[in-house]
Amino acid sequence: MPFRVSTLGRNVRASILEDVPPTWAFLTNHAFALICVVRTPGMRLRDIASEVGITERAAHRIMSDLVEAGFLTRHRVGRRNFYEVHPDVRLRHPLVEDRTLGDLIGGLIGRPPPPRPDEPEPAGVRASS
Repeated sequence: MPFRVSTLGRNVRASILEDVPPTWAFLTNHAFALICVVRTPGMRLRDIASEVGITERAAHRIMSDLVEAGFLTRHRVGRRNFYEVHPDVRLRHPLVEDRTLGDLIGGLIGRPPPPRPDEPEPAGVRASS
């Protein structure tokens, strides 16, 4: 049975849509891979690929793109790669070029980024001495 029919009073169309996987997302695979690295800097490419839902080859290409663009630095430790995130790098698209990677990631993972040097501290926040 390909579609589930709701018996709780919801319309049938809404029930059918719940069973259909989304065809798009608000974030790109680059953003999802970056979130993986922020959460676990030593995460293997195989695990990044699995989490994002892409091939290991695509994960490698994405990580190389992020390194080449300056958002990450790859550090080799033994047989593993660890990625250092550069939160102060400005985003590349003209609509968001005034924001940094830290601003984006902070909003996505629920931790505010540290204040940028060029912005005053929010009202009610004191600098530590």
